[in-house]
Amino acid sequence: MVSEAQALALLEKYHAPPRIVQHCRGVAARVVEIATAINAKGKAHVDVERLKIAGLLHDIGRVRCLAEHGQTESFEHRHEPESVDILRAERLPEIADLVARHGFQSLFLEPSDLSLEEKILIYADFTTERGVCSLNERLIYLREKYSRQDMRTLAAFQGNWHKIQAIEQELKALQA
Repeated sequence: MVSEAQALALLEKYHAPPRIVQHCRGVAARVVEIATAINAKGKAHVDVERLKIAGLLHDIGRVRCLAEHGQTESFEHRHEPESVDILRAERLPEIADLVARHGFQSLFLEPSDLSLEEKILIYADFTTERGVCSLNERLIYLREKYSRQDMRTLAAFQGNWHKIQAIEQELKALQA
């Protein structure tokens, strides 16, 4: 497993801009918070360190994706496969496996098909560079962003939002 410093060095190596690094740090902090709370309640056990590193590296492929496909992601071109490719090339398969379904692809899966660690990463990814926001705030942001760019992506988010809400409910129950 890589350290936090090594993960941050990888973000630098792959030219992650400060706003992405800030977002990744926020996601890492959020997964640690959620995982620690779940572990403390004893209702489940998750690998906090693995989640922290996955949180730091989950968007490592975003810059490459945007460079290859334009300055916005679309329904067809997502950053998750790029992140997985980079993490596998860096010999981090255990992180790549966790990152593989953290984003847009998770909308097409049932929550029951996701591991608890995947659910935590997906939920924590709703942290913005400005900090934690509610699911409603994030949906408003996504509507604004994708209504100008990609209606297929917006429709996928809106049509599957109940799955994200189910993940939130499950994680809150495990922390209670």
